[in-house]
Amino acid sequence: MVACIIAVIAGGALTVGALTYFGSTGWSWFPGWNTAKTVFPFEHEVGNTTGTVTLDVNLGAGGVVIRFEENTTLLYRMTVEVQNSTLETHGAPVVVLASNVIGLNYTAAGVNLTLGTGVNYTIDVTTSAGAVSITLDHGAHIGNMSMTTTAGAISVIMGDIVQILGDSMFDLETSAGAISVNLDLPVGVGGSFEASTTVGPVTVTQVGWNQITTRHYETDNYDTAETTLTIVAQAATGAISANLSWGFGCRGRAYYSPSVISLDWKQYDELYLSEVTTARVHVWSVWVGHLLLIPTRRSTFLTCIWESQVQSQS
Repeated sequence: MVACIIAVIAGGALTVGALTYFGSTGWSWFPGWNTAKTVFPFEHEVGNTTGTVTLDVNLGAGGVVIRFEENTTLLYRMTVEVQNSTLETHGAPVVVLASNVIGLNYTAAGVNLTLGTGVNYTIDVTTSAGAVSITLDHGAHIGNMSMTTTAGAISVIMGDIVQILGDSMFDLETSAGAISVNLDLPVGVGGSFEASTTVGPVTVTQVGWNQITTRHYETDNYDTAETTLTIVAQAATGAISANLSWGFGCRGRAYYSPSVISLDWKQYDELYLSEVTTARVHVWSVWVGHLLLIPTRRSTFLTCIWESQVQSQS
C-alpha cells in the first residue's frame, strides 16, 4: 500500500515537471503513445469586453499550462494540441467566448494558454487525468480560482506583482496526485493557506506567516485586510508542498551595461532577500561596465541596502 502511494505521488510530481519542461506537448510523451497530433490555435482581443472574465476548461485527460503576459489588449491566446486518433473520433476542439466566459470542453488535449492584463479573471480548470500548472505574475488580475484533478498534479506559482480581487479563494483538489504551491503574497493582502490529505505528507516552508495548526497558516493581517486570499489544498491520496512568503524581504532587478558610453542596459538577475538587509551583487562580464539596481519592492520591516561590484572575468 505504501509503495502504491509513493508511486502516485512521484508520478504526479513527474507529470508537472514534464508538463513544465515540454510545454503542452508534455502530456503526449508517454511511451507507446502515438504522438502524431494537430495543433489548433485560438486568440481573442479584449475589445469592448468589460467586467470579470471566467476561464472554464474541462478535459477528460491531458495537461493545461496557464501563463500571463503584460498585455492589456490580449484576452486570451491558446493552442490546443490533439492526438490525431482522438481527433478522428471526437472531432476538432472548439473554444467558445460567450457572456464573459472562455470555454473549452474536450476529451483529451494539451492546452497552452496565455492571458493578458486588461481584464479581471476567475479560473476554473478540471481534468480527470492529467496535470494543471499556472503562473500568476506580470500584473495578473485574479479572483477565485478552482483547479481539480481526479488523478494528476497541480502546480501554482504566484509572484507579488499581481492584483487580487476582493476576498478571493484558490481551491486546489486532487483525488490522487500532488499539489505544489509557491506563493509570494503582495504586501497589504491578507493570506490563509490550509492543506489536508487523507493519506500523504504536507510540507510547508514560510516567511512572514503564522502557524495556526500543523497544516494551517495565516498572515498577521488576514482578519483585518481589505483584500484577502484564501488557499485550500486537498489531496485524498498524495503530497502537498507549499512555499509561502509575505511581508519580509526586498525585491529588485539588477541591470548591467558592458559599455560605459551606450549604457545599453541588460537585465542581469532578479533579487530577493528574505531575512537580510544587504544585497551584494557581483556581475561578471567580459568587460567592466556599469551596474544599475532598481528596487521593485521594499519591505516595511527591513531596510534594503544595495551594494554592487562589477568585475571582469580576467
